[in-house]
Amino acid sequence: MQESKEKWLCAVCIKIKRKLRSGSDSTPIKSANFNVEGRSDIAISLFQITEQLKSISQTKTQLATSLNLCRDKMDEVNEQLKTQDKYLAECVKRIEDLETNNIALKK
Repeated sequence: MQESKEKWLCAVCIKIKRKLRSGSDSTPIKSANFNVEGRSDIAISLFQITEQLKSISQTKTQLATSLNLCRDKMDEVNEQLKTQDKYLAECVKRIEDLETNNIALKK
């Protein structure tokens, strides 16, 4: 996990963001030459487009997984905070009871 000044990102999001920036998984799509032999260029371009679509789909799946993991983690943290609030309320109550007993004993 990484915290930045702008927003929090999980490890999976950071990895995907780096991958998209570097373009290491993607191959640039070249423009097709429309000539007599252009059909092979078009086929290559369609293949590249298909590969790009597969890459985008995979990235989308990874982002969805990352988002779900973030939501699960947030739910977990919220439950921990609720538990801590209960313990703090109990501690405050005990302190108040002890202060009341202390005042009664001093009289």
